[in-house]
Amino acid sequence: MVKTCLKRFFFVFSLFGIAESQALYEDTRRLYEDLFSNHSSAIRPIVIQSDRLDLNVTVELNDVFLDGVALNLRLKLTIDWVDETLRWLIGEYASIDTVYPKSSDLWIPSFVVPDSLDKEGFICHESMMRLQNTGKVDFICHGNTRVKCKTNFVQYPLDQHVCEVVMLLKNFRSSEVQFVESKLVEESMHGDTRNWQSTGQVGVGIRQFSWSSVSALVMTLRLNRDFVYVVVYALAPVILLSLLNLMTFWIPDKSVKVYYSVTQLLIMVITVAPESTHHPRTSNCAYNLYVSLLLFLNIVVVNVTVTLWRQEHKAERGENSDDENEDKRDSIYDFRNPQNYAFTEKKSIDVPKGCFPWCSSKKVEDFHEAQKRKEEERIKQSRNRDYKLFIIFAVLWSFITCLFLVKLLGIV
Repeated sequence: MVKTCLKRFFFVFSLFGIAESQALYEDTRRLYEDLFSNHSSAIRPIVIQSDRLDLNVTVELNDVFLDGVALNLRLKLTIDWVDETLRWLIGEYASIDTVYPKSSDLWIPSFVVPDSLDKEGFICHESMMRLQNTGKVDFICHGNTRVKCKTNFVQYPLDQHVCEVVMLLKNFRSSEVQFVESKLVEESMHGDTRNWQSTGQVGVGIRQFSWSSVSALVMTLRLNRDFVYVVVYALAPVILLSLLNLMTFWIPDKSVKVYYSVTQLLIMVITVAPESTHHPRTSNCAYNLYVSLLLFLNIVVVNVTVTLWRQEHKAERGENSDDENEDKRDSIYDFRNPQNYAFTEKKSIDVPKGCFPWCSSKKVEDFHEAQKRKEEERIKQSRNRDYKLFIIFAVLWSFITCLFLVKLLGIV
């Protein structure tokens, strides 16, 4: 008996729930029909059309990137206003106080960007709308724009830029639709834009034209490059690689010098080339001139190293050729061998010129000592020459770097 009563109770309760759900759906459908059946999204949502419609806007910067004179922005606009033609009483529609219509069902503001580099200007790619029973409309818009900015890259990579972005309300005069309050929220940077630190402010104003005045949303952005990005990706690789190339003159072996200098030059080119795509494409940039001079200096180091190596190699081949033409030693008497005065085949033994086929061991030893002193003197002269070359190129590198830093820091 008790179980049967409980079953009947839950059955009746479920029926009430279904009925309530169906009634809620019917009320929602009826509300949409009542609101949008005779509503036009092309007319300003205000009863007295001579009055002004006020808009409140909040701007959020999701992405900021400066490429030459083009400022790329990804914005999130949150705009709210009061639609006097779309109001209802909550009690008449089962306590529904909020609906989420499509953007095509309501009047929404559109914008014109005078300094835009794209034909579209600013278009909302993603949008969401919320309509409350009081008529308040909350419109969220995600869009991109690309505008022209006055830039100066002379002090790159420590350059600073101030860009102004103006967005005008389209198709309406300032007496009809106007921004009355604006707010800029904290930026949320993503991806490659981490090399920029941006600060700014947003305001509202009125721009006068010959035919009328238009309400405008004005954003002023100040862009600074991130210091860590400047040091790690711009300055440190170039300075360290150019310094390593100067170490060529400290290597004793001539052939290793050539390999080392050429390798360092190639590494510097490979390192600088990909990063140059992010550098400003302008001739008055001190950083571009600095990198070009360092590359030229490294090329000169490679040429000097190869030239010295060729001269020394040619001199050595010339000495060996003179010895062979004069002595023509197919065989010699090795007097240092225990088998004295015995004829032996040619060995790798250097003897003075004119000693064939007879020469005392004392004369051979003196000759070897003289050759040793001559080789030591040659090595000493080579080291002194390399030291002088290192000093010359180090002074040139220091001079170029100092001029760059002076220009970069704006001392002159």
